[in-house]
Amino acid sequence: MRMAKDHTMSFTMKLLCGRREFVIGVTAILLTVCIGSFVSCAQIIGCDVTQIFPASQLWFVFSFANDVSGIFYMFVLPLASSIMVADAYFMNRYTRASIFVLARASKTKYLLCMAVSVFLLPFLVVLFCLVISQVLVLIAAPAVSSDWYSLSPPNYHFLYEMVMFPAVFSINQYVHNLIIMVIDAVYAGLIALTSYSISLFVQKSRFLVVALPGLTVLLWSFLVSILRCNRWSPIEYLSPVIAVAEPKYIVLAILFGGLFLTSICLLCIKCKRCVDEL
Repeated sequence: MRMAKDHTMSFTMKLLCGRREFVIGVTAILLTVCIGSFVSCAQIIGCDVTQIFPASQLWFVFSFANDVSGIFYMFVLPLASSIMVADAYFMNRYTRASIFVLARASKTKYLLCMAVSVFLLPFLVVLFCLVISQVLVLIAAPAVSSDWYSLSPPNYHFLYEMVMFPAVFSINQYVHNLIIMVIDAVYAGLIALTSYSISLFVQKSRFLVVALPGLTVLLWSFLVSILRCNRWSPIEYLSPVIAVAEPKYIVLAILFGGLFLTSICLLCIKCKRCVDEL
């Protein structure tokens, strides 16, 4: 029984990784983080070594002067994560690739294995790309710097008040960045999982399936900004730097919990309807 489960999971992984959309999504994320890293590194060209920020603060989603980070969080991260896997259920039915899985496993097991794969692949891709972006900056900038943020208490405390998890940041800035990478990777996985769950019911509009979860998060952030309640904007809590006073970290729990519960509910409804559609 265990062998069948492992075979089903590995086969669904192969189906997802072999998709053209998966390659497009990975390429979009990798290009964005590389461009963002190069933009950050360009800031230190010609600078005296004593004026260069440490690589932890030059990381492209951390840098105050890098506009690529905004594009990454608002558009590339949610859309590319969904593009990778969102319509895999429909396309597997269309190409009849799912028949090979259903010959050895039940439809419920197939749906659940697909759901796990749909979460894991964007999670791993985003985590890998963000680690690569930090490594690229480490090649160009020192790991530890004597810049004014690190030495001047007033300026350091100013930065300390603007970062996520300031206690961790004060101990080790690279561990702090790694935590942010994991948060972003979880967000990517949950966005993709929600898109996949929606695709189980909405199969006529691929654009709606891909865009709906990310657009919902954007709309949420836009509405709270209009109401001048930016501390309730979910996008604020995906980057290392929080540009709001008195941050509400519960927003992150609401975002992740909402995406997860929506996916679980839709998957449970679909599994209960285990009619042989494939």
